[in-house]
Amino acid sequence: MSSDILDDLNRAIIAALQENPSRTNKDIGETLGVSEPTVANRIRALEDANILRVMMQRDMRALGYSVFALVDLNVEGRTPENVAEDLAKLDACTSVSVAMSSPDIFANINAPDGAALQRIVDEQIAKIEGIASYEVNTALEIVKLDPRFGKLGSE
Repeated sequence: MSSDILDDLNRAIIAALQENPSRTNKDIGETLGVSEPTVANRIRALEDANILRVMMQRDMRALGYSVFALVDLNVEGRTPENVAEDLAKLDACTSVSVAMSSPDIFANINAPDGAALQRIVDEQIAKIEGIASYEVNTALEIVKLDPRFGKLGSE
């Protein structure tokens, strides 16, 4: 199964789970007019094809992370992809993306406070080989964070 051959039932199952990830297969099946095993088999096939993953999302503020930052990074001497792989190994990085233009890389960082963010930048990020320059942009408020999309599998 690939993303270009998703049928209406698979799309409806995905939509139901996006609306409420804790819905049971039985409930989804009743809503869509199919059996519980059909829903379970479809979800398993979507997961196996790396099209879908049902997962929980943590509330970072409730866990004590009150500082959210976007770090723009420019690279020299290494490929952006290699530097991004090193950044992705850091626990504080929740997202790392290679860009088409300047900056070369965007990284999202969560920290408990400003001092912790500064330590992460100074002691971890700045020491990664190949980072020529960086700029830290601290978010005052997150207006929208859509958890429905993410990278699921290797490419």
